[in-house]
Amino acid sequence: MATVKRTIFVLAVSMAIGSLLALIFEFHFTYHPLQEYLIKEKPHWITYARWLIGRDIYQIREDSSVPQIQVVQESDYLTSEFKLLCVVMIHKEHLIHQGHNIQATWGRHCNHMIFHSNKNYDNLPVISNSGDPKSWENFRNVINTISQSYSQYKWVVFVDEDTYLIPENLRYYISVLEPTIPHYLGHVVERRSLFSGVYNTLDTGFVVNKQTLDLLQKCFKDGSSCSCPAPSSGGCDISLGSCLKLLGVEPKDTRDHLGRARFLPFTPEEHLTDSIRWTFTSWKNSFYPAKN
Repeated sequence: MATVKRTIFVLAVSMAIGSLLALIFEFHFTYHPLQEYLIKEKPHWITYARWLIGRDIYQIREDSSVPQIQVVQESDYLTSEFKLLCVVMIHKEHLIHQGHNIQATWGRHCNHMIFHSNKNYDNLPVISNSGDPKSWENFRNVINTISQSYSQYKWVVFVDEDTYLIPENLRYYISVLEPTIPHYLGHVVERRSLFSGVYNTLDTGFVVNKQTLDLLQKCFKDGSSCSCPAPSSGGCDISLGSCLKLLGVEPKDTRDHLGRARFLPFTPEEHLTDSIRWTFTSWKNSFYPAKN
């Protein structure tokens, strides 16, 4: 009887040690040290204030009474300076209902908004292609359409139908970025299989400027000049990351100076209730770990 109990005890201890080692192993590869949260950038509001002063623009209180100056709303000024094209990648099943909801809410704050879907619909601005609207092949078609018909927009944000965007916050963020170099912004994740590298996930939306669009358009037009993935390569976000890497454009660290994410992969409830854990896939795959 004692031998049986001892065997059971040893087995239980061995299983416990094995589980603990597995947990430590998993934690070792998914936990991000605290020092990685420390971002070497000034608070954005400081850089932004200097940017405004460089344009001879000064922020004042809304109830201030300053004679002989022209006063404009800050959001209106940024809207006129940073013309933003919003592209919603949406399946036909969600186009009518969610499309109208998006158009009636945050979509109104874009300078212009279009939907990319596998169905046409007269009551919404739609670029239609057959097949998955989030595929790399159809994404390439959208890039060509944007370059030909929407070239007046210097910034383009791509989101899916489940993303809620605040265009005013995006303009505030991109205002201080150097406009003459390519930008590729979003929530950076790392893929450890099939695609070795990093990319901005469509789950949070990603942003490119005109310089990046021009590089892509040139590459698509003359395939011999670059080695971007073939049109049938799969999802647009992974393939875009691979393509831009070959073109010398890497996704940027978009966290603020406190290590907080600007492009959020979870629902508001999860962020507000502190229910996000380091075991979540989006956390483990994040290339730049962010504070919740």
